[in-house]
Amino acid sequence: MAPYDPLSVALHFPFFAKHPGITYLDNAATAQVLGSAAAAAAEFYGKHVCVHRGSYGDGTPIEEIYEGARSAVAKYIGAAEPEEIVFVRGTTEAINLAAHCWSRAFLRHGDRIVTTAMEHHSNFLPWRRAADDFGAEFCVCPITPSGELDMEAFEKLLGENTRLVAVCHASNVLGTINPVAKIAEMAHAVGAVVLVDGAKWAGSGAINVGEIGSDFYALSGHKMFAGTGIGILHCRRKILESMDPMLLGGGMADLASNHFACRPLPMKFEAGTQNIAGAIALREAVAFLSDFPWASHREYCERIGNYVENSIGEMDGIRLLGSPPEKVSVFSVVSDDVHSHDLATMLATKDVCVRAGHHCATPLFSALAVGSALRASFGIYNTLDDAKKFIGALRWAMKRLS
Repeated sequence: MAPYDPLSVALHFPFFAKHPGITYLDNAATAQVLGSAAAAAAEFYGKHVCVHRGSYGDGTPIEEIYEGARSAVAKYIGAAEPEEIVFVRGTTEAINLAAHCWSRAFLRHGDRIVTTAMEHHSNFLPWRRAADDFGAEFCVCPITPSGELDMEAFEKLLGENTRLVAVCHASNVLGTINPVAKIAEMAHAVGAVVLVDGAKWAGSGAINVGEIGSDFYALSGHKMFAGTGIGILHCRRKILESMDPMLLGGGMADLASNHFACRPLPMKFEAGTQNIAGAIALREAVAFLSDFPWASHREYCERIGNYVENSIGEMDGIRLLGSPPEKVSVFSVVSDDVHSHDLATMLATKDVCVRAGHHCATPLFSALAVGSALRASFGIYNTLDDAKKFIGALRWAMKRLS
């Protein structure tokens, strides 16, 4: 791929050709879909039959393509082998699968689960329920005023009874990039396993689960330009083999009259008909991202970040949530005088697409003593001009509504 140029990147996304006046800044919710990913999914629907089900027509080739998608994802995230990749609907299902299956196998009364105050509900509620179901202790690591994890507090939460740590790679509200490799090292030192929620990071940077040291890594295809309904749970083989599946049904077991035996990984965890088109689209997304110039993209994001943060700092009546030194291009702002939903509505009239609310992170908003925020989240195709349009619209809206 050529050196990073967001305008060139945008050419790969049909949305921008069809909507040239739109400034799309809601990537933390859902990113736009690559043209190649959409085309590959459409080709499947027009040509192929169900995977692992038929030997007729194009049945054999699609099985090879489907499993090829698994191999491509495994290579992209640095997994040890394709069998460690379980296809799911998205990060939410991945974490629920991990929480359900791992807890049944390993969690006991008096054990401790540690998560953080900046987690999305999807990496909070499943562990809260697991702790309740098994009588485990549920601990939440606080954040610092700048929006970083309080690592001193985190270290104190780790003990002999700590069994699992659940942490986001990057916050979907503050943009904070967490030191997940260090967190994994600290957790492993006390015998705990680590799940990393990679939903927001997946479209923002390269992933290597080997370097991170995570035991579980979850991500969604729709955050990394592959469309909705597909995601993965990566889990190290030793743990995956030790867990019973959450879903039972077709394709995951060999059934006799009075017993069943689970099939080998990863089919053991993929009951029923999978989102084959989604897996194919995800393969196209990782092919696109595999040689993406992340380093130069990161430098460009810093330019955007400096501009947005300095501009908001100069505005009256509005402030930015958090100021972590390492962050992805997510900017959440609050005003004491104007509701975030009113701001979002006003920005929409200027064709600036942002989101307002608590962004499925109410523990974080409670910690910050804030009800809601306006969030602008940038993708790999957004430009400095998009940032300027956002700031201009925000200034205009604040002047009109204050």
